[in-house]
Amino acid sequence: ISRPQDYTDLILVLSGRNSVNSSAFEIRPNSATTNLSGIRLTGNGSSVSSTSNTIILAYVSPSTATTNTFGNTQVYFSNYTASVAKSISIETSNENNGTTNDNAIIAALWNDTTAVSSIEIVALASGNAVAGTVASLYGIS
Repeated sequence: ISRPQDYTDLILVLSGRNSVNSSAFEIRPNSATTNLSGIRLTGNGSSVSSTSNTIILAYVSPSTATTNTFGNTQVYFSNYTASVAKSISIETSNENNGTTNDNAIIAALWNDTTAVSSIEIVALASGNAVAGTVASLYGIS
């Protein structure tokens, strides 16, 4: 996804489903795979956990989730053109219409001084986004 021009912040909204039994998509500003870090707080209806990450995760519904359900994610990039590290906040859920459903909030950092000029969304575990998956990018003044 290419970025809009003339905004202060960006919001990426993703509604998705994976072709395999994995609920994880990775968000890569400028295709970056390094200098990323985050703290993730996850709850699934029966337990909670906290994890450190070196990638930025977005949840989608895995192939085993209830038919035709799509996970939802909002990724907020603060000050995306500034020449300082970029803070990123994420709210994400892999909808399943069942008793367990992963929901997370993530505080992330891309430790790079380059402006965000593109955002890559990559399915993990050799999966692919299925038909009906939609990603939208919005600029915030």
